[in-house]
Amino acid sequence: MWRQCGKCQHMIELSQGCIRIECRCGHEFCYQCGAEAGRCPHGHGPDPRGVRPLPMWLKILYWVIFLGLAILVIWYVK
Repeated sequence: MWRQCGKCQHMIELSQGCIRIECRCGHEFCYQCGAEAGRCPHGHGPDPRGVRPLPMWLKILYWVIFLGLAILVIWYVK
């Protein structure tokens, strides 16, 4: 049985394991009903990885801040 990702429309097949699926685009959904993970009645439980990964925009923001501070430190030392 195949399911289509609701975000990028990529087709995904579940061969075994949990019905909580993460697509290659990062979207997590319930394989059984297609709803966004955590918003369906199938009780997937807590995220098995513990903490959820940061969204890409936040990673970029952290890098911009880090690089900005690094440039300031280098400029200050000179």
